[in-house]
Amino acid sequence: MKKIFTLLTLFIVANVFGQSKAESEILSLSKEKFRWQVEAKVDSLANLFDNNVAIIQASGAIKSKKEYLDDVKNGTPVFNSIEIKEASARIFGKTAIVIGKGLFTITKDATEVTYNVMYSEVYVLQNKKWKLVSRHSSHI
Repeated sequence: MKKIFTLLTLFIVANVFGQSKAESEILSLSKEKFRWQVEAKVDSLANLFDNNVAIIQASGAIKSKKEYLDDVKNGTPVFNSIEIKEASARIFGKTAIVIGKGLFTITKDATEVTYNVMYSEVYVLQNKKWKLVSRHSSHI
């Protein structure tokens, strides 16, 4: 009886608190995307973004892929650091949603500012690769 209880407990814990392989993959990809922003790796970001991606910034501005990549390329703003405090992922077939919170330190107009940000990202599996199709962030 103890063995059954132990196995059942492990099964429940693994399913409630564990991440699937796809969820772990998406969280790693999202984290990598933030690193690319800080390092201004425009080509890496371009490969991740769907051509029709919509990026809604905390300021309320809505950016297309080209507009956002131009901003990263031109350093408007400069992403000094992005520290993710928490993030979770959910998979729905070929769609993944990431929800997270973090500290974003940027320099804009020669002024460095740190924001507490909450964000959501939507990824779609296309030709065996995850593509970012939507990102929304807001100040906390």
